Amino acid sequence: MDQLYDFSGPLRSMTIEKSLFKRLGPFWKEQKSEFLERREFDSQGRLIVKEIDDYKELYSYLAEGGKTDFRRAALYRFGREGSLLEREIWHYRDNGTLRGKEIHSEDDSLRLVEIEEDREKGILIEKEESHIRGRQVDREGRISSEYVYNGSEADMIVRYAYDAQGRLAKREETDREGIPFKTTHYRYGTGGLLKEAEEQDQKGTSLYHRVFEYPGGEDRNWLIREEYALNGRGNRIPLSVIYRSLNFFHEPRLVEDPPPPSPKSSPPTKEAIKEGSEKSTSLPQDTPPRKEQGTRAFSNGYYRGDLIEGRMEGRGIFTYNDGSIYKGDFRGDKPEGRGELQRTDGSCYQGDFKAGLMHGKGRLVWADGSCYEGPFKSGLMEGIGVFTWPGGDRFKGLFEKGRRTDQGLVERNG
Repeated sequence: MDQLYDFSGPLRSMTIEKSLFKRLGPFWKEQKSEFLERREFDSQGRLIVKEIDDYKELYSYLAEGGKTDFRRAALYRFGREGSLLEREIWHYRDNGTLRGKEIHSEDDSLRLVEIEEDREKGILIEKEESHIRGRQVDREGRISSEYVYNGSEADMIVRYAYDAQGRLAKREETDREGIPFKTTHYRYGTGGLLKEAEEQDQKGTSLYHRVFEYPGGEDRNWLIREEYALNGRGNRIPLSVIYRSLNFFHEPRLVEDPPPPSPKSSPPTKEAIKEGSEKSTSLPQDTPPRKEQGTRAFSNGYYRGDLIEGRMEGRGIFTYNDGSIYKGDFRGDKPEGRGELQRTDGSCYQGDFKAGLMHGKGRLVWADGSCYEGPFKSGLMEGIGVFTWPGGDRFKGLFEKGRRTDQGLVERNG
C-alpha cells in the first residue's frame, strides 16, 4: 500500500498538499505548497470521491442485503469545468466475481472491457481488444505481480516482495524475457513508516536514493513528510514536503456515570438538592448537522446539490445513466417534495414526489404532446384528473393504477 494514502481510524476526508524546495545561493527555501489531491470516504471506509487538479472521480458501490460491500458499481469522472468525461459501469457474475465494465465517454463512444477473476488463484485479467492487463495477489490479498500485454507478448512484468510485517520491500520491473531492468528497495523505520527508497538498474547502480522524515510524528496518521535525495557523497538535498490534513468522523460522546458517594460524605442539604435539580441532566447536545454542497455517485447515476452528512437532503440535480434528469427536492436520500423529471423519451413530469416516485399533484407531458394533470400515487395516475390528447380531445374523470376508467367525461375538440 502507498503510505501516502494510509491511515488509521474512521476517516471522513484527506487533503494532500505538496511544496518543493528551491535553491537560493547556499540555502534551500521551501516554496508555497500546492494542492495535490483530496479523498473522501463514507462511514464504512469506502472511497467515494477522489479529486486532483484536472479531474474529479465519484465512486458508488453495490448494496446487497444491507451489508457493507466494497465492490464498485460505477465510477464517474468529471473535468475541471464540471463536465462528465467518462462513466464506468461494473458488472458481476452470480458468484460475485467481476465480469466486465462499460466505459462511456463524453462523445458517446463505448468501450467494453472483459474481466476474468479467479479468487482462489488470486488472478484478475482485464481484456480490451488486444490490450491485456493482469495481476496476481497472494493469500494475504497483496499484489505479487502485474503484467501488460499488447498483442501476444508481455510488454512489462512487475513483481513485488514483502517483509515479515507485510510491508512492500521490493518492486522489480522486468522485460519480456523476465530479466530485471529496474529494482526499487524500500526500508522502514521503527514506527513502520517508509524511511528510504532506492532505485537501481540491472547492474545495481543507484538511479536515485530518497530519504523520508516525519517531523509531526511517526504513525499511520502522520501529517508531514519531508523527502530528501542522497547524493554520491551521502549528503541530503531537500526535495519536497507533503502535508496531509485528516478529517475523521466524530465518535459519539459518552456521558460517564457519576462517581459513587464517599462513605464519609453527609446527606445532601435541601439547597444542594434544589441547585442540582436546576442543572440540566440531559445528554450533551451535538452540533446540528451542517448542510453543504457536494456530489455523490450511484450505480444508476450521479447527484449534485445539498448534502447533510453525505445524504441527499435539500435541493439538487440527479443525472441518470440513460440521460434522464431530475431537478428538485430530496429527502432521505431520494427525490421527495417538488421536482421536475425530464426523461430521454421526451416526456416531462412536474409536480410532487415521494420516496423517488411521482406522488401527489403533478403534470405529465409525453413526447407526442399528450398531457395528464392531476393526482399521482406511487408513480401512477390515481384519482380525479384530466388527460388531453395531442388533437385537443380530453378526458376528465377517474384514473386508477395509471389507467383511465369509464367514470368520467370525454370532451371533443371542435
